[in-house]
Amino acid sequence: MRTFFFFFLLAALLGTSVLAAQQPRRLRRLELMWAAGTSGSGAPAPIQAAMAAAGLGDTYPAGCFLGWCWPDQNHPGSLGSSLTVNVAASYALRPWWVVRLQSGRADLGETTGYHAPAAWLTVRPSVRSTSALTLVRHFGLQVGAGPAFHRVTISGADYEGARSHHNKIGLTLVAGVFFPERTRFFFDLSYQQHIVGSVDIGPLRTSDPTVTLPRTRASLSYHTVKAGMGLRL
Repeated sequence: MRTFFFFFLLAALLGTSVLAAQQPRRLRRLELMWAAGTSGSGAPAPIQAAMAAAGLGDTYPAGCFLGWCWPDQNHPGSLGSSLTVNVAASYALRPWWVVRLQSGRADLGETTGYHAPAAWLTVRPSVRSTSALTLVRHFGLQVGAGPAFHRVTISGADYEGARSHHNKIGLTLVAGVFFPERTRFFFDLSYQQHIVGSVDIGPLRTSDPTVTLPRTRASLSYHTVKAGMGLRL
C-alpha cells in the first residue's frame, strides 16, 4: 500500500509538470529597457571641407611645453563620437507585435580647425532623438520603424562658445535581436538608423576677425549600435 501511494504521488507530480510545461508562458506586455553603445554620422566631412575653404586648415607646429611634446598637427581634423545612451518603454499588443517609445542622445564627435598663429574653432554636433516605433518580432529577431522628433544642438568653441538648436522631424529604423523571449529580464542588441536630415551650421567666428566659418549645410543623420538590458512587467 505504501509503495502504491508512492508511485501514485510520483505520477501525479510528473503529470502536473508535463501539463505546466505544455502551457504557454504568460505574455509580459510591458517592457522597460536601458541601452548604451556608439554612434556615427557623415557630419565631419562637409564641416572639414568648409573649414579648409575658410582658412582653418593650417598645420599647428610641433613643440614641447613643461616636458610634454607633440608632433605637427594637421587641420582640420575630427574625433569620433562618444557613448550614446537611450531608454525605452514598450508594450506588446501581440507576442509578435510591439509598440515602443524611446529617447536617447548621441554626441556625433567634434571637428577642429586652426588658422595660424592662434585662431581655433571646434564644432560639436549632438542630437537628442525621441522615436515612436512599431516592431515586428519572430524567434528573437525584431525589425521596426517609426517617426522621430530630433533636437539638434550645434556647439561652436573655442572662441565665443556659440550654440544653436534645430528641430527636425525624421524617421528611426531598427533591426536587432533580443533574448530570452518571455523571461522577466532580457538582453537587447540593435542597430538603429536615425534619419535627421540636413541643418545649417554657422556662421561661426574665431579669435581672428578675418577668419569665419561660413554657413554650412550638413546632414546629421546618424546610426547607432547599442546593447542593453530590460525588465518585463
